[in-house]
Amino acid sequence: MGTGALRRAAVDGETANSTIMAGQIAAMITKEQTCAEIITEIVSEAEMLFKGAAKWAE
Repeated sequence: MGTGALRRAAVDGETANSTIMAGQIAAMITKEQTCAEIITEIVSEAEMLFKGAAKWAE
């Protein structure tokens, strides 16, 4: 996991004074959610899509 600021974040859990790699997609994040909230949202949206897809299966 490297050394210096990256190691402090990734290995030691020190996020206040370190470097956290988030990737280019991080700019698209519009809200902060817990893992449970993300999973619940994905499942709810999938259920709505499946209910709407029933009309195509008739």
